[in-house]
Formats: sequence, C-alpha cells, structure tokens
Amino acid sequence: WFEYLSIARDSTNKMKRAESRRREGTVVVADRFPQSQATGIFDGPRMHASSQSSWLQRTMAKREAAFYEDVAEVRPELVVRLRVSLETAHQRKSDHPRAVLETRVNAVSDLSYPGSKVVDVDASRPLDEVLADVKARVWEIL
Repeated sequence: WFEYLSIARDSTNKMKRAESRRREGTVVVADRFPQSQATGIFDGPRMHASSQSSWLQRTMAKREAAFYEDVAEVRPELVVRLRVSLETAHQRKSDHPRAVLETRVNAVSDLSYPGSKVVDVDASRPLDEVLADVKARVWEIL
C-alpha cells in the first residue's frame, strides 16, 4: 500500500512539473498520463477500500485517490488514445488473463480528459503506421 501511495505522489509531482514547464513555453510529450477514473488499471489508483477495510487502509486509499484527482486538474492539450481490439491485445499479451485484457480494452473507451483534445489511434496496425499517425497528430497541435 505504501508503494502505491509513493507512486501516486511521484506521478503527481512529475505532472505538476511538466505543467509548469508547459506554461513556460516548453513542449512536453509524455508516454503516459495518470488518470483517476479507473481503479487498478493503467496509471491510476491501485488501492480500493471497502467498509470492511481497516481505518489505515481506508485513509491510504483516500490519500492515493486525492493524488490522482489532483493530477487530473492538469489539462494536456492532446491525449492520444491507442486503441486495440481484444483479439489484438490477447495476441500481444497472451500471458495475461483474457478477462483482464477485456477490462483494459473496454476501460480505454470510458476514460475522459475534459479540456483536452482526445484522438483515437488504431494501434492494431503495424508499429511504423501507428507511429506515423501519432507523430502527425502531435504535429497538428504544434
């Protein structure tokens, strides 16, 4: 639990530094962006506390959630969502349980980034095509 809290704090600090630099005119490109909407997957909260959890677990889960909610206030100009089908995800990560992959594939659609331009890129294509598409989307913003 302490590791998750540390990761959340570090992610928040990195995003705040990036936002500060962006405001100074620096172009910031990140390959990941913390999110507060889906617990247990992607770069988001990992702790979940129920009414049966201890006081400490509930407190730590609330603190972790607060870090991710705080970083959600950072509004990137562009978010590129890499989308793949469940079949593609399973081919690429055959060592992961299919149910976990399905949860992740479905969760991508539900993530929202208010105040940011969000573009979806079909990442089931060959890497060179996906990379060219992502670069083009970034250049459109610049």
